[in-house]
Amino acid sequence: MPKYKILFVANIHNHFNSFHIPHIQRLTEQGYEVHCAANGTTSVPLVSKQHFIPLQRGLWSFENVKAYKALKKIIDTENYDLVHCHTSMGGAIGRLASIKHRRLGKKVLFTSHEFPFYDNWMLKNWFTYFPIEVLLANLTDGIISINQFDYNLLTSGLFNCKYKYKISGIGVDAEKFKLVTIEEKASLRKKYGFSQDDFILIYAAEHTQRKNHNFIMEAIPLLKDLPNLKVIFTGRGILHESNKRIAEERKIDNIIFTGYVDSIKGYMALADVGISSSFGEGLGINLVEELFLGIPIIASNNKGHREIIIDGVNGFVFNKGDHQKFVKSVSELNSNRDLYREMAAKAPKTADKFSIHSSIEEMSIIYRNFLK
Repeated sequence: MPKYKILFVANIHNHFNSFHIPHIQRLTEQGYEVHCAANGTTSVPLVSKQHFIPLQRGLWSFENVKAYKALKKIIDTENYDLVHCHTSMGGAIGRLASIKHRRLGKKVLFTSHEFPFYDNWMLKNWFTYFPIEVLLANLTDGIISINQFDYNLLTSGLFNCKYKYKISGIGVDAEKFKLVTIEEKASLRKKYGFSQDDFILIYAAEHTQRKNHNFIMEAIPLLKDLPNLKVIFTGRGILHESNKRIAEERKIDNIIFTGYVDSIKGYMALADVGISSSFGEGLGINLVEELFLGIPIIASNNKGHREIIIDGVNGFVFNKGDHQKFVKSVSELNSNRDLYREMAAKAPKTADKFSIHSSIEEMSIIYRNFLK
């Protein structure tokens, strides 16, 4: 017999594959039985059971009523010792479906990968999502945050749950993002069609309103004194074609749109600087991966980026709409090679606390608190 049964809940099954497999592996090695529940058909390794529920991201989707009923039946039938909820809708539906279960003495955890309200963007999200999260806290035994801003909110007295934690992100496998040699970098540039003299910025992100690619496209023409500048936009998303059209209309010919790529490491490793103009982030996993590769970061000032970037140490932070600071930061890293080498050397060291090993150990302590 297993020690305990644990259910992971999220919006889509691929979320578990992207972020939680090392944690699931640790739990199964320790004798726990782990199940997962989400939307989608992606197979999740290591779990004993995989449940489908028709969860939708939309707050008012009627499918979420069906998802609630299906999940409640699963929880009542399987009699889990711990339900660990992830993502916004997974967190909401998971906790609502666990109300009866929790009254029987079972435990409910919620990890906020990012609260859906940000410190400097979308005021309407505060009016919509903040009251919901405050109410849902009453249905939760422990809430886990991954940045200081969210943790400060949790401990402000408004969130009525007994345990509140802050961990150093959900973990990046540093072994997968080890530093590459000068020769390997040169080979990657040749493979992907870049010159050895190019100064390359990479923005690894979905093309959505929140990621704010338009800021970068507004700033690039201001860097016309850097003829060797190249900018890589990886990923797809709802605004992908629109952003490509904008770049063409503005005649910005040094932006490369890769679309979706199977392995992002190659593009990251050939770049000189990682960039992000996102309005809001819970943390910014891609930036941590770039730091492990020894790449300095230039990113917008939001709660997640502040957790990662030490301004002037492993990169630069610019305020919302501050094109001049962005341009100055790019120019400085391009022209001042001593500064660049210093930041590149410090980058992996500042990323170390976000490694998967640190995250697993932090989560193991929390699990032991609830599975005694």
